[in-house]
Amino acid sequence: MAHASAYAEGEGRFRVAGSRYELWGRLRSLAYLRQEGPFRLVGKGLKAVLSWEAPLALRAAYGEGLALALRGEGEVLGLKVRADLAYGPEGYRGGFSAVGPGLRLEGEGDGPLRLRLVGEGLKAEARLSGLALEGEAAFTRALGKARLTASARFQGDLPRLDLVGGGVLRGEGAGIPFRFTYRYRGGAPDLAGLVLRAEAEGVGLALEGGRLALEVDRDLTPFGLPLRLKARGGGGASGGPHRPHPGGEGGEAFGAGLALAPPGRASGGGLRGAAGGALGGGAFPPLRRPPPLRGGPVRGRAFGAACPPLPPSRGGA
Repeated sequence: MAHASAYAEGEGRFRVAGSRYELWGRLRSLAYLRQEGPFRLVGKGLKAVLSWEAPLALRAAYGEGLALALRGEGEVLGLKVRADLAYGPEGYRGGFSAVGPGLRLEGEGDGPLRLRLVGEGLKAEARLSGLALEGEAAFTRALGKARLTASARFQGDLPRLDLVGGGVLRGEGAGIPFRFTYRYRGGAPDLAGLVLRAEAEGVGLALEGGRLALEVDRDLTPFGLPLRLKARGGGGASGGPHRPHPGGEGGEAFGAGLALAPPGRASGGGLRGAAGGALGGGAFPPLRRPPPLRGGPVRGRAFGAACPPLPPSRGGA
């Protein structure tokens, strides 16, 4: 017999004698964890033992409950994984580590599995009991003269997870607080599960159910951008073609998105030419273009004068 899919491919042989059965062969995984090795499944009735002798070896047994064991080394989604971890009726035993560029995840089992994640500006700790996960995380990142800080608590039975948190974007003598919730129900991340609200003087932002409402009339100089931004819009914040529209005089424009770029032109759905002319003679590095909006245009105006060049961006900050 043979198997082929986007996740794995292999071939094997099997035999059955009464209630006893055995399947053996070779399996190669193609997604997430890429490795190859022999496997064997031996069982009788509803009791079975599966083993896969690969660099990151797996053993699973089902009978009086479920028992799992993972041992060895491998690479998962760019993370180098080392594990000697087992799970059974008494919980988790052993541990693992997963290390990648600027990121380290560690787990240690003694009944529950205690998890710790450390990255650039990121710290998180969690506790996993069976599939029930709960924990908290904190994040901080310098953005030029501004600084973003956020924290959150999360819990759920994997793969379902609920997250609640908030934070603030601080500048020189100014701040924009925000709060958010996110409901993850497995599969690819879905923007519809995110609720985000930010309210401050001259700033109003609400994202819920994949729809964005935005109203800004704010001097951004305290946050490292020497300009004043006026924008108002709303609509769906995902999918759809990106349709730019020419801007008018005086820095006004209509479009499907909003971004700033070097003087003389702008990227994003519609701020083109007029915004750059209003900004003056500074050299602005392009900002990452936000996802296009559907269901309503964005109307914006940017003001500034003889802005000095901003320092180059470092590490995405």
